Amino acid sequence: MKAKMKGGTKSDAIDAAECGCAVREAPVRSRKALGVDPEVKSRNLTDVRRPDYETIVGFGGTAVNRDLTDTVFKSLLRSNADVGSLDFEHRWANRQWLVSGAFSRSLIEGSTAVIQGAQQSSARYYQRPDANYLSVDPSATSLTGYSTKLGLVKSGTWSFSATAKDISPGYEVNDLGFMGRVDYRNIGAGGSFNNYTPGKLLRSYSLFAGSNHAWNHGGDKIWTSFFNQMTLNFTNLWSWYAGTEYDPSGIDDRLTRGGPRGRQPTQYGAWTEITTDKRSVVSYDLFGDYYGDEAHGYAKDVSVGVVDLVQAHQVDRELGIAVDATDCARLDQADLAVELTRQQLIGRDLVDLGQAQEARHRDGALAPLVGAEDRRFELETRAGLDVVEG
Repeated sequence: MKAKMKGGTKSDAIDAAECGCAVREAPVRSRKALGVDPEVKSRNLTDVRRPDYETIVGFGGTAVNRDLTDTVFKSLLRSNADVGSLDFEHRWANRQWLVSGAFSRSLIEGSTAVIQGAQQSSARYYQRPDANYLSVDPSATSLTGYSTKLGLVKSGTWSFSATAKDISPGYEVNDLGFMGRVDYRNIGAGGSFNNYTPGKLLRSYSLFAGSNHAWNHGGDKIWTSFFNQMTLNFTNLWSWYAGTEYDPSGIDDRLTRGGPRGRQPTQYGAWTEITTDKRSVVSYDLFGDYYGDEAHGYAKDVSVGVVDLVQAHQVDRELGIAVDATDCARLDQADLAVELTRQQLIGRDLVDLGQAQEARHRDGALAPLVGAEDRRFELETRAGLDVVEG
């Protein structure tokens, strides 16, 4: 549930672009036939405009309650799992600045065997011998925790974003879906210069750089990362993306899966991608990367993605794909690609578009809020992607 408070000029108009809705123009009829004074109509249109600031406050909660009268499930499942949350968002300065935050608290209850299993799960590892701030309580029948985050974003030619997040060791929401590791505090910041003035060679370009830092609740530095990216959009509708990353050595408190902490070697890498004109019948996505570390480990990848623009009647009916050619005149290739994944590659990890980067599987930290223009897209389906044109 969300409550919305707007400032500036009062208006009941809904910003379709913000809510992700399609906008279609209504059939045009003469003002004389509708009985509308042209001057009044013009004046009303002037009054209906977006306010220069906006505040949104939201809250929510979820409860899972199980009947565990059967002793078989009592030692396997949690009897109760509750989560409550509160979040806010405020825009100002002609909506160029945004501050947002969220807080949630979790509670799980169950038998001593179930709660002990939660304490020793891979999300937290309370049994680690060198974690003097954690300990397994075999008599516990509940586990509580919290998650809180705060973000600041400035958009425009010079953009900036920063996030801070804290997740306690006892935070647990796996009864609602999937949750990775907990027990970390993170700060991250990044900035970019964006030029959208077309020239003879480039339609636009952007330069981005940022850094991430994270610690567990015992004070161990578990992640440090520095990264940058260049984006060039050419006048022929080709694009070139490139970036580098440097991650100094850090403590890895998940390396031995509940045993003593380890250390990850210093890592470094670079990637690049070239995409061709998506208006063509066949377009290409050329990608390559190389990542190495001081222990002489490495990973490299070279791939070619093909996007084939086909007519609606050419779609393989065996796939069960139905295309409503009457609903829209054309499905744009880029839109289809985004709808397929709704994800974005940030530092080798896929995250939801428009969201802050979540911790990596190796205990990485949160990145600043990053727009699609700051990081390249990664299509999960890289070959044989068909784009339907009605």
